[in-house]
Amino acid sequence: MNALMTVSNLTIATSNRKLVTGVNLQVTAGEATGLVGESGSGKSMVLRSIMGLLPNGVNVESGVLTYGGKTYDMTDTKRLATLRGQHVTMIFQEPGSALNQLLRIGQQITDAVNSKEHLSKEARRQLALHLLQSVEMRNPEETAKSYPFELSGGMKQRSMIAAATALNPGVILCDEPTTALDVTVQARILDLLKTMMQTTNLGLLYVSHDLAVVSQLCSTVNVMHSGQILEEGSLDQIFHDPQDDYTKKLIAATPTMTGPYQRYEPISDDSLFQMNNVVVSFENKGFTLFHKNNRKTVLHNISLSIGKGEIVGLVGESGSGKSTIARVISGLQPYDSGTLRFDNEPLGKHRTANQNCAIQMVFQDPNASLDPTKTIRQTLQEIVNANHIVPHNQSNEYIVETLERCQIDKELLNRKPKQLSGGQKQRIAIGRALALQPKLLIADEPTSALDVSIQKEILDLLLDLHNKLNLSILFISHDLAVVRSFCSRVVVLQNGKVMEENTTEAIFDHPTDNYTKELLDSIPQKIIR
Repeated sequence: MNALMTVSNLTIATSNRKLVTGVNLQVTAGEATGLVGESGSGKSMVLRSIMGLLPNGVNVESGVLTYGGKTYDMTDTKRLATLRGQHVTMIFQEPGSALNQLLRIGQQITDAVNSKEHLSKEARRQLALHLLQSVEMRNPEETAKSYPFELSGGMKQRSMIAAATALNPGVILCDEPTTALDVTVQARILDLLKTMMQTTNLGLLYVSHDLAVVSQLCSTVNVMHSGQILEEGSLDQIFHDPQDDYTKKLIAATPTMTGPYQRYEPISDDSLFQMNNVVVSFENKGFTLFHKNNRKTVLHNISLSIGKGEIVGLVGESGSGKSTIARVISGLQPYDSGTLRFDNEPLGKHRTANQNCAIQMVFQDPNASLDPTKTIRQTLQEIVNANHIVPHNQSNEYIVETLERCQIDKELLNRKPKQLSGGQKQRIAIGRALALQPKLLIADEPTSALDVSIQKEILDLLLDLHNKLNLSILFISHDLAVVRSFCSRVVVLQNGKVMEENTTEAIFDHPTDNYTKELLDSIPQKIIR
């Protein structure tokens, strides 16, 4: 089929460095072209160059774009601007930042049309309803009157797609549009994009670091690394017969829904940790006319246990209560009622120093546990000395041993967090937790902000530490493919309630709860190795 849009020999640079070099790609009507690669590879830069959204100091050095039989010099920003909006539009990873919080959705999605056609108020209203219906919004009238902050993540992304299609463009540039969404919402957005391609012959250029998502949507894939396209081919060729070593590495690091399950049994019949009937509620800060003490319950009689040496997965969508449970266990969140036990002793609201050291947490963002003003050595020495883990004169040697256990070069000890990569910071955050010799490690989405190859390295590290130290791990994630590959038992959470709990194999192969089934049905599963 003939290409609807092509980009040829695109080079993007600063005054002293090339960021993207010689990129060639094409988009076909009615199909999606994938552009995949890790953070910093230049994927988003390619999209932003087409839309004229490059940051200050970054410019297109060379490049030719063709669309509808016309050729555009990509250094000619004024001429290229005539394409944007009417022929080529873009949807972003975080729709909340792309939508104006002070304008109603109906106005925002018709602004582009109104600027060209000067519609009447009623015509704008009808157009807004039509566009919201086209993206399968359940209540278009109510949504059109809403502000962005009143909508869920999925509704905001649908609104963004509606705005992007207002002028009937031929191509939409998609920059990680489902990364910030829960798996069930992600599946609905992908289904919507597929339907739009089929019914309107729309072409997509789809950027993602998630190969499973790309495998669901795209017919051709471009693999990008260090500003260059390393490999281009059909979906089947890229995922089943990759030629480039980097592509092979990406595919190998991607968790799949096949292969053996983890079977890490507890090392004894005794539970290391027990939570019984825990309730957590928060004061509702919103205005209420009739209730003086209006509280919202976020955890409803939660009970769960973690065995010694066991890896338990805690899954559910945003707002289900996963992180609240983690904060209760770690002592960061008060609870209304219920009991906690740790190592056969009550775990009260006022904990001993030993109990605090025995339960440690690794956060999604390692910056949450690393002081930006201190070197890594200073941060680790501070917690080791404050908790009297070893005598002061042995602390430096102990820190080096801890970092070696986490496969971290001791050369990093004299650096500050801003001088480290995301993967290095997450390893050090794990090392910081291990320095206190915990029995239970709570990992709250520890790999969700990392590229797939770094994610695999961190998961391999956690498994190695688990095996060597008999460490118990509560692993919290929205990525069910990762949970399947890592955990031996899974607890499914929805709206602050435990919906199902069983071995990983039973949860994934024989789920009993409808919500669990919906989660599993939403997982991108086309990649099979």
